[in-house]
Amino acid sequence: MSSYILSLPKVQAPSWFVPNIELKSDVEIVILDDDSGIHATWVDKLNKLEINKTNIKVNHISNPDNLSKWINNNPDYDKKNVAYLFDYELIGFKKSGLDLIEKYKLPKAILVTSHYEEDKIQVKCKELGVKLIPKMIAGLVPIKITASEVKTESTKIIYDALYLDDDTYLRGGWEKAAKNRGVKLITISKPSEFYQYEKNLSKDSTGIYLDSNLVEGEIKGEEFAVELYKLGYKKISMASGYGQKYFSHVGPWLECTGKDSPWEEEW
Repeated sequence: MSSYILSLPKVQAPSWFVPNIELKSDVEIVILDDDSGIHATWVDKLNKLEINKTNIKVNHISNPDNLSKWINNNPDYDKKNVAYLFDYELIGFKKSGLDLIEKYKLPKAILVTSHYEEDKIQVKCKELGVKLIPKMIAGLVPIKITASEVKTESTKIIYDALYLDDDTYLRGGWEKAAKNRGVKLITISKPSEFYQYEKNLSKDSTGIYLDSNLVEGEIKGEEFAVELYKLGYKKISMASGYGQKYFSHVGPWLECTGKDSPWEEEW
């Protein structure tokens, strides 16, 4: 039997190469990709690292329009501790992930793409200081989480409940009832306002109450409920007069509590 020795010269890795991803334990991650399979890959990797035991928050975004909404809801995005994992080709949109990284001047951005061998992409990545991961090995790149520096902060408010309704009168009634019962409640009129209060909400304990029919142009409350459920919020209810059966198609986790505030005085 013959044996062979294969000797390969050691070469320097390309400037765009990502040997591993290092994250602080309080980082916010923004994943932009139109492929649900890639989102699932990142979810699987991060869950294995038990990020639920850290302060890491993950935002799953599928298109440039929703990225724009996230940017608008996070005006300090360029100063926050955020890691960006962007696809290059976004089907149906003219701007690529690399275009968006350049447009918003995103720090700590990594391009995850099947087009990693294209010279124009490598050149642009080098110009912008963007690292690059071939999409085919996205699931293999090691991720390391390190502890963040401890910062002293004043105690932040965690709301007991959040109520979404476009009716000013109803919101006022809920606010009055909550105040009388000592409940910390925040009310909003449209889904996009939700994200500015996320740091003051608990996924485990904050009760979220959603009206179904909102103003024209907004998604239905039950559709927004699905988005929140995917983000990990556990206490979601429909504050609607339609009744429980109307929302049975959404899932057994979604309750319907009716239009009345849970804190109305009983007579």
